Amino acid sequence: MFIGALRDISARKRLEALFDRIAENSPNSILLKDLDGRIVLVNSRFEAWTGLSATDVVGKTSREIYRAVYAERVIASDQRVIRTGKVETEEWSADFADGTPHYLLATKFPVTDANNDIIGVGTISVDITELRAAELQLRQAQKMEAIGQLTGGIAHDFNNLLAIMLGNLSLLGEDLGPDHASADLLAPTMRAIDQATALTARMLAFSRQQPLDVQKVDVNELLHNIQSLIKRSLVEDIEIEFKLAAELSCCNVDPGQLEQAILNLSINARDAMPRGGHLSFKTADVTVAADDDWSDDITPGKYVVITVSDDGQGISQADMERIFDPFFTTKDVGKGTGLGLSMVYGFVTQSDGRVLVNSKEGVGTTFNLYLPAAISELEPEIISNVDADLVIDPAAAKGETILVVEDDRDVQAMVSLVLKKLGYQILLADDGRHGLTQLSAHSNIDLLLTDVLLPGGMNGQELADAARDKHQALKVLFMSGYPRDAIVDQGRLKSGVQLLSKPFDPPDLAQRVREVLDS
Repeated sequence: MFIGALRDISARKRLEALFDRIAENSPNSILLKDLDGRIVLVNSRFEAWTGLSATDVVGKTSREIYRAVYAERVIASDQRVIRTGKVETEEWSADFADGTPHYLLATKFPVTDANNDIIGVGTISVDITELRAAELQLRQAQKMEAIGQLTGGIAHDFNNLLAIMLGNLSLLGEDLGPDHASADLLAPTMRAIDQATALTARMLAFSRQQPLDVQKVDVNELLHNIQSLIKRSLVEDIEIEFKLAAELSCCNVDPGQLEQAILNLSINARDAMPRGGHLSFKTADVTVAADDDWSDDITPGKYVVITVSDDGQGISQADMERIFDPFFTTKDVGKGTGLGLSMVYGFVTQSDGRVLVNSKEGVGTTFNLYLPAAISELEPEIISNVDADLVIDPAAAKGETILVVEDDRDVQAMVSLVLKKLGYQILLADDGRHGLTQLSAHSNIDLLLTDVLLPGGMNGQELADAARDKHQALKVLFMSGYPRDAIVDQGRLKSGVQLLSKPFDPPDLAQRVREVLDS
């Protein structure tokens, strides 16, 4: 005789089976260990990632299946979870069974029994490789944006300084005359200012604040036309190859800037091949679809791709993230400014394109310039109604009064001195509010000559708008160390206005003032 009790555990078994299926179908690796650190179970994702089957690892410890350094780190974290009863989250790098490196986010947690006693450690690992890559890409984009803003600001301030030097040296040259003993010192100084102006232009190119003369360009024809220029910039033991697509779309870009970008890449390749090598240029039409694996790096659409490849030294992984930074160079001191690739990056990005780079040390480097294909004819922007063929006498002042609004006292002094020598009546103001005061006090002002960026909460455009509310016939000429495109895009200046870019010399100032007054 026996006494027993029966209990229906069908529902429990169904739940256990369901839990097993959830674990097996999880996109994440699941691992369970006992208090001795022996593996109790693993799911199929763990097997796929590690290449180890459950029969290979169940009953074994970390020391028996992992490398020594990795195993000790795993054991230490397991023991902390058992000791503290707290959840731990940590990033790990690991090579999967196929040899590819991955980043994992592992969450370890205590596993308890019905009495809430810890009986083991569970680990759920998530593959965050793509997320990590996206974060790195975002940080790189943010860094480049920040450096671009800084570089653009430096270039703007530098242009103000150059305007002072250029204007005052030009005035000094007039006063000294060609026969003065010190006149010979002016020529090399003016050349140095020209070189500095070119340097700021390259800085503005990186910061995507350079003015672009956008045209519909046949890239194949452009490459054909500059072949001889490319060859002259290289050495004789570099073999050059052109593989140009037979039917290639045009693209809307600044041809001069594109030529400069290609030359910069050619010179960069030359320096990577000191003992000679092979340099190739290829063109192709490429359509980027939204579902392409790499489309996050580039807006879907049709592109003209220019590929520049060399078989030189290649770029190290450590340098790869910095190659577009302005003033970064791996060349010896005095052999490079570090602005060549930054100019390429800035120009292509400003043209709504992308630069993609592949490089391997000892093998070579490939730059792919993706430029949006032209889909329609460009409409020329009308920015002035002045006849380009009109002959103007810069010195022909007619007694007009000009209000100069400029917060930099040295620029203000140089500009007012030039205009006074030309015969104009000059009024001065340091900011927008002071400028409005001058306009209210003097009804005979013919021209407002104002900097775009002013202190005091009112910029040059706002000053001009307020002034024209009361003086509708007032002529306006803006000055700025930023190019037109940059300050228009920033909303600080309206399109179609008259702008004199710094630095400028006295003849430029005289010419533009006379043009605006006579327009």
